[in-house]
Amino acid sequence: MKWYIPFLALILALMLIGVTHNSLASTRKTASLKVTCTMGGKFKHSSSNAHIARQSTSKACFEAELDLFQKQRGQLPDDEQADLMIENCVNETTCI
Repeated sequence: MKWYIPFLALILALMLIGVTHNSLASTRKTASLKVTCTMGGKFKHSSSNAHIARQSTSKACFEAELDLFQKQRGQLPDDEQADLMIENCVNETTCI
């Protein structure tokens, strides 16, 4: 009756090896991918991390809008205007 224990252990070991191999392969695959984010064709950043690419693109957009606002009006925007600028930059950023 105990003849099936080695057989089950072998099947379990093979399943564990397969799962480990798949998880390592998917980790390597995602680490090598580059994500590129753009905002209106003006700002473009690439990174292996989508969050970093989106953040860099949105930050560059906001800084450019802030500089333009200061040049045109000679002052910094108030909090509400700055929030609208940030929202616009984040919403207009697309990542591939």
